[in-house]
Amino acid sequence: TKESSRLVKDANKALASGNRKEAEALFHQALGNDNRNASALIGLSDLEFDKGSYQRAADYAEKATAAAPKNGGYHLRLGDALYKLLRYTDARRAYEKAKELGVREASDRLDKLKTKLGGK
Repeated sequence: TKESSRLVKDANKALASGNRKEAEALFHQALGNDNRNASALIGLSDLEFDKGSYQRAADYAEKATAAAPKNGGYHLRLGDALYKLLRYTDARRAYEKAKELGVREASDRLDKLKTKLGGK
């Protein structure tokens, strides 16, 4: 909805000015208006990731990729959260999807994963 999109814009402005609490509240309000707003979901994922709440970050990122499956950046962030959770197979899958969608950083993440797992 338009209202949901406006709230995400406001949340991103709050985030840019360092007001994480306000941003989080606005992202939640946006989801109240449209629970499939991928931008709000990935915003919450990023906030949780930065707090070290990787499981919650992964949960929000999974919802974001379901709502916007062609957004490679969302798949990359999902992979990052899964990597932090030591879910390497799932992380690889997310990175491969991001790479398939044209995200350049995904190749570096896949290389890092190979190194971590002993070159498999």
